[in-house]
Amino acid sequence: MFVFIVDFLALSALRKDWKYTLRSAYSAGTFSNLRTQFRAFLLFCTYFRFTPTPATLDTICLYVQFLSRTLSPPAIGNYLSGVKLLHLFSGLDFPFNKDFLLSLTLRGIARNALHTPCRAPPVTPAILCQISRVLDFENDPISCTLFCAFLFTFFLMARLANIVPRSRKCFDPSRNLTRSDVATNQHGLIVTFKCTKTIQFGERKLHIPLLRLPGSPLCPVAAYQRMVCLVPASSRSALFVLPSHYGNTILTQDRFIAAFRRALSAAGLPNASSYRGHSFRRGAASWAFNHGVPGELIQIYGDWASDAYKAYLEFSVESKLAFAQQLRSAVFSSTS
Repeated sequence: MFVFIVDFLALSALRKDWKYTLRSAYSAGTFSNLRTQFRAFLLFCTYFRFTPTPATLDTICLYVQFLSRTLSPPAIGNYLSGVKLLHLFSGLDFPFNKDFLLSLTLRGIARNALHTPCRAPPVTPAILCQISRVLDFENDPISCTLFCAFLFTFFLMARLANIVPRSRKCFDPSRNLTRSDVATNQHGLIVTFKCTKTIQFGERKLHIPLLRLPGSPLCPVAAYQRMVCLVPASSRSALFVLPSHYGNTILTQDRFIAAFRRALSAAGLPNASSYRGHSFRRGAASWAFNHGVPGELIQIYGDWASDAYKAYLEFSVESKLAFAQQLRSAVFSSTS
């Protein structure tokens, strides 16, 4: 009897561990997106009285058509992947991915939508300089922390999710940036990323240097040193914390974006509400490319696993003009 109880408890603990492992297969952000996609499909099926699982081809095509009323073609593809995962999680097949009728429906939606992605405007050093004039980052601890976070996000070409967590509850010192992940050396700083979009399972660490910019208001090293002086925190604390009457609070993504948009408005810059987290990453990559940094180095520095970084590049008029001049010179030399 005693052995039976021990075996039962061991098996229960094993099943509990397995359930935790299954939930850990996806990051918190991906898991949240999947819940949204599952809910959307189930509500659609409930409203029109369709059987959600296993779904028929007719149900899938009608769902895609329904989504086209409010979503772009790329977003429809994401929601369709959610329906596929819902079936696989239920132990069912999803044989519709290569179905001709579904492909035809998606093709027709893409042609009718004529979707042009709404790209976030890029952040540039000039914009950061204008913001530096309206923030009292020399004396105000909150402004100091925010400005340091802005500079880190730009010069590291980082995804916003790798700089600050989605929420305070989502902060995990084993995955998110902490004060101990920034080291000082003779050149400036070394920032260590433990987890990124391309580093999900701790298989490596990404070390990115930040050099001093003596005399510049955009020096990330000076900004960091001011921040740790005005806003001290433990080594296991989130890298960017804001002081309050109740102690330090973690800087989150929503507060980061809201503060940046307020700073843009205070600096007199237009369309502040159109700036997003990707504005920093896109702006830094474009700025580096237009100043002669090879694309391969941008890809490595910005932690792109593929050539997807090219979609972020915004060629300046000067760069396009220089290329046109090279073409003209080549034509003259070949025909003379």
